[in-house]
Amino acid sequence: SLPRDADNQNYVTVKPIIAGKITLPMNLAFQDSHAEPASNAIEAPVFSFLITHPSRGHALFDLGIRKRGEGYPPSLHSRIHDMFKAVSEEDVVDELRKGGVEAEDISTVVLRYVSTFCPFACVFHLHWDHIGDPSLFPNAEIVMGGGVQTKLAERVYPENPRGTIMELPKANKKTFIHFQNTDSTTFKSVSPLATFATAVDFFGDGSVYLVDTPGHCPGHISGLVRIAPDTFVFLGGDLCHHREAYDPGTRLISEKMYEDVDTARDTVERLATLNKKMANVIVVLAHEAHRLEEGMPLFPEDMRDWALEMVRKR
Repeated sequence: SLPRDADNQNYVTVKPIIAGKITLPMNLAFQDSHAEPASNAIEAPVFSFLITHPSRGHALFDLGIRKRGEGYPPSLHSRIHDMFKAVSEEDVVDELRKGGVEAEDISTVVLRYVSTFCPFACVFHLHWDHIGDPSLFPNAEIVMGGGVQTKLAERVYPENPRGTIMELPKANKKTFIHFQNTDSTTFKSVSPLATFATAVDFFGDGSVYLVDTPGHCPGHISGLVRIAPDTFVFLGGDLCHHREAYDPGTRLISEKMYEDVDTARDTVERLATLNKKMANVIVVLAHEAHRLEEGMPLFPEDMRDWALEMVRKR
């Protein structure tokens, strides 16, 4: 079940930002599409989300793609520009500035930041399309799932010129959330949360939950945010890459995009169950083009009224 609203419940605003676009081949999204050519693909948005809390200020959930896809390790160039054909003439900082928000105003950045080797298809899957350029946010605490901590302790780019993991800016405070061993003085653990095994109450007031959603890669996390009385948005990130994986949930995700595909499929099944049984939760994946087709508003607009209408229709 979902936690009930408190008597003096805080709500957050959520403003989706298109922070780039990629070409997503269906043979990477679904197991039943493995034999299809890479040309069978969709243009998918790369969403970042500006979450604003009434007293804790602005947080960004993901940073999207770097401007023009530049500044990444050289080892990623072909993947970014040839395989996924990344487009990002303006980055998330440019988009924020158009709406009157400066990078210095961001107090928290939540990232899924990791590089993994996928043993099934012998390809790398990098969260290059989510990490953007954290150095542009000098006042932000960077929050990540605990699973990435050992990866970041290795030799990273540019110290390792062949590396695929990028160094985080040294000046920013970094917080790693270890869901199985949460420091209760930092975050309140919530177990279970809806259909998921573990989460933390990020601001401590039930407005934003960070949810452990494993399988895609170490440290992958999602967000459950309370936007109105008894109404939530689930920011799924790369839990899966196409709506049909969770709604209606009849197509298996591809082993090519997940380090632990069995765990990932269990996680997707949990999302499908949430979507089916909890009509007061609207799911938005990091690359869910369907939401744009359904008129989801973009920054600087707030998605509250749209989400309430989507809940009403359900």
